Order: sequence, then structure tokens, then C-alpha cells
Amino acid sequence: MRSVFRSVNLIYFLSYFFLFSSFQNNVLATTPGGELRIVSQHAPRSLGIPYTSNGRPSMYYWRAIYDTLTEIDINDQLSSSLAVSWRLKSPLVWEFKIRDDVFFSNGNKFNSDSVIATFNWLIDTLEGQSTLWGREVRTIERVYSDGDNIVLFKTKRPDPILPKRLSGVFILPANAFNDLNKFSFSPIGTGPFFVEAWRDRRGRTSMSSSNKSWRPAGFNKLIFIPSANDVSRVQALLSNQADLDPNVAIELLPDIISQGLEVTKIRMGAVQSFMFRTVGNENSPVNNVKVRQAINYAVRKDLLSELISNQGEPSGQSAPSFVYGYNPDVLPYPYDPDKAKQLLEEAGYPIDNQITLTLTVSTSELTMSLFAQRIVQDLAEVGINIKLIPTSGIQWLQMYNNSTFKSDLFNLSWNSSPFLDSSRPLEYTSCLRYKPFFCDKAIMPLIEGAQTELDDRKRLNLLQSAQEMINERAPAIFLFEYIIYAASNKRIKNVPFRLTVPAYDLIKLH
Repeated sequence: MRSVFRSVNLIYFLSYFFLFSSFQNNVLATTPGGELRIVSQHAPRSLGIPYTSNGRPSMYYWRAIYDTLTEIDINDQLSSSLAVSWRLKSPLVWEFKIRDDVFFSNGNKFNSDSVIATFNWLIDTLEGQSTLWGREVRTIERVYSDGDNIVLFKTKRPDPILPKRLSGVFILPANAFNDLNKFSFSPIGTGPFFVEAWRDRRGRTSMSSSNKSWRPAGFNKLIFIPSANDVSRVQALLSNQADLDPNVAIELLPDIISQGLEVTKIRMGAVQSFMFRTVGNENSPVNNVKVRQAINYAVRKDLLSELISNQGEPSGQSAPSFVYGYNPDVLPYPYDPDKAKQLLEEAGYPIDNQITLTLTVSTSELTMSLFAQRIVQDLAEVGINIKLIPTSGIQWLQMYNNSTFKSDLFNLSWNSSPFLDSSRPLEYTSCLRYKPFFCDKAIMPLIEGAQTELDDRKRLNLLQSAQEMINERAPAIFLFEYIIYAASNKRIKNVPFRLTVPAYDLIKLH
């Protein structure tokens, strides 16, 4: 395994050598002034249509252009944004009071019409319903106004986390939905920037500050420089071709720190894991809970931490420690190979009757690929053979979206973002999922109860009880709380982030 890690470092070293000159040729050197230059993998595939993704790098762009009714702030707390307050009027109706001093970048006033039009498109049109955010707000039945500054949401069932859900839904002008594809090329929002040009001949996206924004940025220009390669993005910082990389490869951190770049640790609101597939896989040994528990006991998380340093804390549940619903009494599985062998024997698989399992791992996730190789060694010591099935990131996403994995395990992050509520990953990894890959009916009363319980104390108890049962039922090999790192040059210090996105209105350039 050490040789594997050395090979990874060698690859990065060679990448520095070959990519530096090509990056210099592709990046326009500009004089730093009133602009922030961010280097990221690529622009959003859907340009200014902000409902197709919940991840990086698209959010880097959309959070600069648009606003949401609520937001998760830099302290990971639910806060006001376009809505100044909200309250539960009845079990099925939430009332939001919106700002009356907000304008879109074209000068038009923001009001309830834009909110209603946005959600009508998401919940009433087939196109909207099929988007990621259409699915996230499927509990909403109707959105209507009680005056310009009051918007009411009627839900199909009690939805205790609706204000959290709305922290991810960007509000567009009402007329944007007349031709959303056309709008995407010249998007208009209430955020601190507007798009001047998507992907110019160098592939860069340029934005200018909006003098209409209610939360203006402290600089005039925002430039996104595309680079899919981890090393070339870091080299751009070192050569002063860019100011900020919001997502550096964790494997490069030692080099980044040694070069004097500023490093910011970002908590992702997710837990890394290898998920078991039991639905449609009924003859597999992983359908036996003792086998799943044995596998968890057989994995050495301490060696995984040594393999790639700067990981998050080891986890034994689906919620990170700062997410609502986390249970502090639920601990990670300890390394105990003797216990693993005992459980396997009780399950009918003594060590001389070896189990062969398959594990799909995305090659775009280098850290998880290295973890998978280490886990192969750990499980071999207790009589379990693992056959790795590498797949591209695009293929992995297709299999996840369509629930078409054929292996016994696959890499998966239990993602509580952007709500920071542990009910979100529970919905997507349980019997509630459309075409589930794991379904344990014993845990469903807790998950379903938390979906509708409006009493905060009772709901927290349901979610924490669910974490306890998840640990016992072992639907996954839980590894670490997922963290990422950003790196910046000396023009920016102590970069503030809302979740994984730079807080543009709070950044100060030096």
C-alpha cells in the first residue's frame, strides 16, 4: 500500500512538470485589483439554470448570481436571506415574510411573484419536477401570496424542515420561466454579481458586481478559470494566475502548506462510506446483518488515516457531528478482527469458507479508490475476498441515479447538505428511495416519523434513535466525516464559506 501511495505522489510530481507550462498558456495573466480569480473544474453544464445540481463547482457560480429565501450561514446555522422571517401557521402551512428592498441586477424589483413563479415551475411542470430541486421540494402542494411581502407554502404533509429545504432553491425573475433555456445564457438574479460572459475563448466565465444587490461584494470582478486537473489549479495559485481554489485535492495538502498558501478547512455535512446493496441482491452474503457488522469490525480506520492524512473524524453513523440529528453516543466500529471472524462464523461463513464480494468505486474519487484498496487487504485477513470494479464518475452517477449498481458495495457519501439535517440522507438511502438499493423496514418508523414530526425535541429523539439503529444494522462501512480544503494566495486570508461556497459578500481582498 505504501508503494501505491508513492505512486500517487509520483503522478502528482510529474503532473506539476507537464502541466505548468500548458496552464500558463491557457490562463490570461491579469493585474490583480478589484477582481477575485477562482480556479475551478468547469462552468455549470446548464449555465444559468440553477436547479440541476447541488454540488461543486456549479454552486460556486450560482451563489454569486442568485439568492434563496433562507440560507445556511458561515456558522452552519439556518439564517434569513430573501426571507426575513418565517413561521408555521398550521401543520400544513408555512408563512414567509420577504424583503421589500431587493432588486434584480436588471433593476426590476423582487417580490412574491418571483417566488411563486419559481416554485410553480418546480412543482407543477414536468420539466421542473424532474430536476434535482424539483424532487427536493416535492412536499410542497401550493405556493401563494398574501400581499407583496408575504408568501405561504401549503405542504402535502407536515414538513418540519421546509425552511431548511428552501435554503437551496434559487429565486429567479418570474419572466425567466417563459424561456428558461434562453434565460440561462444571460441570467438575472438578486446576488452580488451578474454574468458578462460564459466560457469565453479561453473557457473563462466573467462576472461583474451588481450595483443593485442588497448584499454587494467588496470587489468589482469575479473571474472563473477552468482547470479540471488538481495540480494545475494549485500551480495557478503558486504562479499568481489565480487567487482561490475552493476544492484542492487532499493528497496535495502537504505541498500546498509547504509553499505558504493559505488553507481553509471546510466541513461538507456528509459521511464517506461504502454502501451495501441488498435490494435486488438477495442472494448476497451482505443481506445478513452479521456479515455487514463483521465487515465494519474488520476495517482499520487508523491505517486509512495514515494512508491519506487530514481526514475528518472517524464515523459510525450517517450524520456528521455538527449536523442536526447526530447522536454523540453512537461510536465508530472499533477494529476487532476476532469479533469479525466470530460474526462471520455465526452467519454461516467460517474463515475457510471465503466470501467473494464486489465493490464499485468511482475513479474520480482518488481518496475512495485508495481506501478501497486498503479495505481489500483488511477484509482478506478475515476471509473475505473483494473484487474492485473501477468506474468513471459519470458512469457512477448514472448507476446511482438509476439504481443500477450490480456490485455488493459501492462508494457513497451520506450527504446532509445543503440542509444540514440528517433526515436527508436517510430518505435517499432507505426504503423511501425510488428504486432503493438498501431497505430495512425495521428502521422505517423512525425515519418516517422524523419526516413529519413538528415538535423539535421529539424529532431530534427520532433522528438520534435512527442513528443508533443505523449503526447496529450497518447499511454501510462508515468511514470518516467528509471534509475538503480550499487554498488561496496572500490576497485573501481567512476565506469565509457558506457550506462549500465562498461567501462573496464577506470576502476582503488585500
